[in-house]
Amino acid sequence: MEAPPQAVKSDALVQILKGYVINTSELQTALIRILLKPDRKKHYGLPIDFGDLFEYCERTGHRLLREPQRVLALFDEALVEAAAALMREHPRAADMHGKLRLHARLHHLPQCDEISRLTAPRSSDVGKFIELQGTVIRTGAVKMLEYSRRYQCTGCRHEFTLHADFDQYNAFAKPARCPSGDSSAKACTSKNFKPVQQAATDAADADEVESVGEAVHRHYQEIKLQDQPSAGGPGGAAAPM
Repeated sequence: MEAPPQAVKSDALVQILKGYVINTSELQTALIRILLKPDRKKHYGLPIDFGDLFEYCERTGHRLLREPQRVLALFDEALVEAAAALMREHPRAADMHGKLRLHARLHHLPQCDEISRLTAPRSSDVGKFIELQGTVIRTGAVKMLEYSRRYQCTGCRHEFTLHADFDQYNAFAKPARCPSGDSSAKACTSKNFKPVQQAATDAADADEVESVGEAVHRHYQEIKLQDQPSAGGPGGAAAPM
């Protein structure tokens, strides 16, 4: 059975991003430094210079700006694969600890009107990759958010993931009926679901993987920005975003 075209494109993009990371000495050094740290559960960010990435593969740079959420998720996969490849060949592999929570943090985005912002984002910016410039005037406390939760249909036992809805104060909106009908010939009409609580206990190293079915939590922080005085035109005063 052949893989769907979207999956093939995703795999190819992951390999391109993996090659970029492995062939960039600064990123290699940063990854090795992270692999030598003992904490496997911590999330680690790697600074990615967009200009360097664009020079390495112009098409990938354009795709990143067009589909930021999808490509950034694939970039995280590429970082994990690159880290595993480095561990296999590094002379200090015995001192390293595998990491599955690696994230690309881009900087030096193109300076153009489509990306750079001096004022608060608008609804038309939702889903786009933008760079916001301003002065941080207040930061809130770092809080924990239940980002996603795994559910199982009590009728057909189909499992699916729900994500917290920011517009509904991070509540989980359960579907009106079982979503298995989207991928099966016979639709299930059950409206009853239960959280999946099964934990992964058979893993060789439990610290390397997240528990299967448990809720996924993330830290978040609210930041208040003040725009640049020049954003409102000549004589304009800075205002909070």
